[in-house]
Amino acid sequence: MQACPVDKIIVENGEAKGVVLSKHAVYPEAEVRAKKAVISNVTPGLTFLDMVGEEYLTPEVVTAVKGIDYNQTTITCHFVLNEKPQWIQAPQFPEVSEASVFNIGIENIKDLERMGNDRPAGVLSDPPLCGGGCFQGFAMADQTQAPPGLYPFHLWPNVTADPTAEGGFENWDNIREAYSDKLEALVCRHVSNFKRAKLSRLSYSPLDMYRRNASAILGCWGGGVLSPDQFYLNRPFPGCGAPRTPISKLYISQTLGAAPGATTLHPGYIAGTIAAEDLGVRNQDWWKAKALEPYKGYVEKKWGKKWNPVVD
Repeated sequence: MQACPVDKIIVENGEAKGVVLSKHAVYPEAEVRAKKAVISNVTPGLTFLDMVGEEYLTPEVVTAVKGIDYNQTTITCHFVLNEKPQWIQAPQFPEVSEASVFNIGIENIKDLERMGNDRPAGVLSDPPLCGGGCFQGFAMADQTQAPPGLYPFHLWPNVTADPTAEGGFENWDNIREAYSDKLEALVCRHVSNFKRAKLSRLSYSPLDMYRRNASAILGCWGGGVLSPDQFYLNRPFPGCGAPRTPISKLYISQTLGAAPGATTLHPGYIAGTIAAEDLGVRNQDWWKAKALEPYKGYVEKKWGKKWNPVVD
């Protein structure tokens, strides 16, 4: 049901029995009972502490959930260019002009160390380090992504959500554009026509992301920092057993043991599969295909090749 945010998950005798909608929902404070189970796609902090409630959790689970580190997010800068980016490296490496994803600003091991140390220290990397997913190739691969003659260009560097020296998380409105200027200057050192070609820029800070999605705590869209203590079987917290949870018949799809661990398709597929297996309804005619079978058929039909995930 659209426009129906959930306020509470109903727990009775240790089992998830349904949900209570928010007072802001289309059906204010309505109670929706679950026939089989409840699957939450909301970040663990909100799922367990706010929706379930500490009274239904063991002290160990409460401590683990409260200890989740969310201080890893991005500032996203979206540009519109009226020329195809001209990379200064293109004469030597022409393939850079056709690449979809790129990373800039990381030139050596010391830069990697700086990127790893700045976030937990609450420091905005200066000069910036774009070691995340930065994109230029959408319109080149699919012309419907932009009007004719225009090119979208995105910077997506990881940053600390709480830059303490700059006033912290709540001060992002005052520092967003100044830091975006530094990111743009970094690109200009690598793309010779960037200043001339730029038509517009729109930036979203971690605070902007949180305002638009309360599940993105501190603007963290990935459900928590991808650190060794919060990765794989420890995701979203040790002992959770995701997509199963400490509450019977309550499943969580927002964070699983794989990168990025966010609301991408594979965590949802896995959560749905596990829930269906637990409820004994997995083996149905409409759910027999393996996840990648349709894609493999698409590759064979479009390019006449058999899909092979292994590099020879």
